[in-house]
Amino acid sequence: MCPRAPSTGVRQGRGVDWDQQVAQEWADPEAPGFLDRVTVLAGQCPTGDGAGVFELACAHDSTGHPARAVELYEEARTLGLTGLRRRRSSVQLASSLRNVGRAAEGVELLTAELAEPADELSDAVRGFLALCLADVGREREALGLALGALAPHLPRYQRSLGAYAAQLRLREPLGPTVRQVVLDGTDVRGLAEFYRQLLGYEYRPGDEPVADEDPDWLVLRGPAGAVDLAFQRVAVLTPTTWPDDEVPMQLHLDCTVPDLDGLRAVHRRALELGAVLRADRSDDPEEPLFVYADPAGHPFCVFVAPGG
Repeated sequence: MCPRAPSTGVRQGRGVDWDQQVAQEWADPEAPGFLDRVTVLAGQCPTGDGAGVFELACAHDSTGHPARAVELYEEARTLGLTGLRRRRSSVQLASSLRNVGRAAEGVELLTAELAEPADELSDAVRGFLALCLADVGREREALGLALGALAPHLPRYQRSLGAYAAQLRLREPLGPTVRQVVLDGTDVRGLAEFYRQLLGYEYRPGDEPVADEDPDWLVLRGPAGAVDLAFQRVAVLTPTTWPDDEVPMQLHLDCTVPDLDGLRAVHRRALELGAVLRADRSDDPEEPLFVYADPAGHPFCVFVAPGG
C-alpha cells in the first residue's frame, strides 16, 4: 500500500500536481534517473490508490524489466484503477505477460476487454490481443483481429476487409492440428540436446537436464508458430539407411483436437482415407486418443488437448 503524499510539493490525493509531475517524467523516459524519480512519485500516491504503482509498472516495462512490471501491474489493479489507467493496465499487463512467456493469460485478459465500451484504446486492445493469440498458436484468429482493427481506418475497402477479417476469426480449422513430431531414440537426452542446439529450441518446463536422470520422454518447444519436437525412449532402434530402402525413415505425428466430438469426427475421416487403427484409448478420462498407421505404415496419434 502506498503511503500518503507529503504535505509539501504535492496535493493530498492524486490531484493535478501529481499527474503533471508524472507527465513531465514521461516526457523523457530515457533521462538518467528516470526510474528512481518515478519510484519516488509512486510513493506519493494516496492510500489505496493504484495509480502510483501503475506508473511504476510502466517505468519498469519501458526500461526492460517485464517480469517486475507484471508484478506491479497486478498490484496496481488490486489496489484499484479507474478510467483510462485501468484500460491501459489491461493492455500493458497483457503485453508484459506475453514477453515473459505467459501469452495465454494475456489472451484471457484482453478477450474480456473486447466486451468493454469502445474508446481510444480499442484498437490497441485488438492489436495486443492479436500478438498474444499468435504466440499461443491461433494465428488465423490473430490475423483476423488485426485486420478487423485496421479496416475502419482505410479510405476504401473497409467493408470488404472487415468481412474477410471476420471470416478469419470465425472459420473453424479444416482438421486436427499437428502438435508435435515425436522421435524415437535409445538416448533421449542426447537426441534432445542435439536438436535443442541445432534448432535453438527450449525445453518444456520440467524437462531441463538434472543429475542422475534417465528420461523416457522429453519435449522441446519451438518459437511461436513452430511445431514442437518430442523424444521417446526405445530399447532398440535401427537407424535408417535412407536413401537405401532397407530401413526407411521413421517418425510419428501427434495431432490434437479440442474435444471428444472432434476426436470422433477425425476418427471417421482417418478410416475413410485408409488409416489402420492400431490402438483405441478414446475412453481414457485424462487423454482420449486413437493411434493409427497411415497407408504407408507410419504411425500417428490423434488425441484430445483442450486449448492446446
